[in-house]
Amino acid sequence: MLLKSPFIIGSTLSPALKIGDSTLHLTDVQLAEQGRDQATFLLVTPEFEYVDDKLRSGVGGFQSTVSIFESFLGFMQAAIEAAEYEMRTGRESDNSGLFPKHVVEWALEHKDAIEMAICDITDEDGVPNESLIEE
Repeated sequence: MLLKSPFIIGSTLSPALKIGDSTLHLTDVQLAEQGRDQATFLLVTPEFEYVDDKLRSGVGGFQSTVSIFESFLGFMQAAIEAAEYEMRTGRESDNSGLFPKHVVEWALEHKDAIEMAICDITDEDGVPNESLIEE
């Protein structure tokens, strides 16, 4: 596997992205039920480590490793938007349960870095730049 910036080989010897002072590792991708892939991420921050194995592809699997990162970061953005909505309105959002509270708090603190990571791995149309990781 050949990685181009902003991707790095993380401490788990898997593709990873630096997000501020933290690192998001894609530790595993497995074929799950009904032809859908399942991805496992490890978020390592100075305060905690969080493992998430809930991301699943559509039928036919993930299109690329870059698209897996883009999907996960997209869910983080949705969690940020939900938290901001709840702070503004005092009402619960449909996306409030995407991640545990401490992960959402981390994401809120790193909102700009998450948005920058998404921009770094997608083109001007928001499509994942698959040339950043050659498998």
